[in-house]
Amino acid sequence: MNENYRQYRRGRLISIGCALLWVLFFFAVTQIVSIVTTAVLFVTNRPSGLLGAEDTFNILKNIVAENNTFTQFICDAVFLLIVAVILAIRRGDAVRNLGISKTTPSTLALCCLFGASANIFFSFAVSVIPWPDSVVNSFAEKYSAIENPSSLLMNVLIYAVITAIVEELVFRALVISELSQSFGRTGCIVISAAIFAAAHLNIVAALYTFVIGIFLSSVYFRYASVWPGVVIHMFFNIVGVLMCEMPPDLYLGIVLIATALAILSSYLLLGDWYSGDKNKRKLFEKGDNI
Repeated sequence: MNENYRQYRRGRLISIGCALLWVLFFFAVTQIVSIVTTAVLFVTNRPSGLLGAEDTFNILKNIVAENNTFTQFICDAVFLLIVAVILAIRRGDAVRNLGISKTTPSTLALCCLFGASANIFFSFAVSVIPWPDSVVNSFAEKYSAIENPSSLLMNVLIYAVITAIVEELVFRALVISELSQSFGRTGCIVISAAIFAAAHLNIVAALYTFVIGIFLSSVYFRYASVWPGVVIHMFFNIVGVLMCEMPPDLYLGIVLIATALAILSSYLLLGDWYSGDKNKRKLFEKGDNI
């Protein structure tokens, strides 16, 4: 009995470890590609003559700031290519194992509605919390590149569309595929959401990404597909990129409408699934224990 329990715990630790390895692999590829891209841009834009350490540092700092969006695109593209190669080598049924299957247009329309309205709701909810200035400044600095108005189209493409695809592939498809080897549905949902939140490296972002991560993981299980989560993530980010200051007299009304739409769309997406209709459940049905 003790041996079985040790194997049971060992299997869970291995599943969590493999899930974390995918996340670490994602960050490692991102950092390496970012460094290489910055180095190439430095070499191609380096002024002639000898440069001191301070001049070199300033040039590198400017390159990073001016090419953040381009670098992010290269990082995401390289990561997607590497994952595609790994899956091709493994020759597994990626459509089934990772949930890369089709879903209905009506489901995707509800996902658009929920993603957009949820961003407005969470933006308001987070804004009313009295965060310390250091936390607010850290959050603003983390997402400062997205606020560059001169590259709005590229910001939408990179930070909303491509980032949504990459992060859903990592934190839902790949992470949950590993966790599901040893955990039930509830465990996969909670742990994957916690990993997703921790990966954002900021307490403000972690707060709402944990909650939205619970929903995204639930949607992944409900529809046995990564695409509904991608669309939710995409429209959540699109509103984050596009949203500007609202007129004070309209702000509360917009928040109330967005909250109502978020509740309605979330119920239409998951209401019958949560209520226990097992015919609606399609993926990794190993029980509800964490």
